[in-house]
Amino acid sequence: MIDYNSLTGVPFVKGARGPQAYDCYGLLSECHLRDGRNIPDYRSPSDQTAIAELMLQEKSKWREIWRRGDSEFRHSLISPGNTILFSILGLPSHVGYALSTREFLHTWEKSGGVTVERISYWKNRIYGIYNYDEPSYV
Repeated sequence: MIDYNSLTGVPFVKGARGPQAYDCYGLLSECHLRDGRNIPDYRSPSDQTAIAELMLQEKSKWREIWRRGDSEFRHSLISPGNTILFSILGLPSHVGYALSTREFLHTWEKSGGVTVERISYWKNRIYGIYNYDEPSYV
C-alpha cells in the first residue's frame, strides 16, 4: 500500500495532476501509480472511451449489488487500493482511493486539500467500486 502521508495537505486545484496540487482524479492516478498501476485518464479522448466502457461493464454488477444490500453491505465490499466512485447531486462525479475498509484518500473543493476521511461518512454516496488489479481494467 502507498505511503499517503506525503500526499495529505496537498492543495486541491481543478484539473491538477500533481505534485504541487491535485484534483480528485489526479490524486487517484498518483495513488495507483505509486501502487504500480497506470489507470486511464478521463482527459484523454481514447481513455474516455475506456472509462465509459468500464462503467457500462460494471454498471449492471453495481446495480445488482446495490439492490441486494444496504449501505453497510456495500461498504463491506471495499478493499484497500480500490477506486471508489461517488455520486454528487445524483451524478457519478467524484473519486477516492480506499486506504482500508474504513478510510479513503481524496480531495475536492471543500476538503481544503488532500485528506483522509471515513468511508462511513460518504457511504450513501457510493456509486461504484473499481478494482484495477483485475486484468480487464488494465
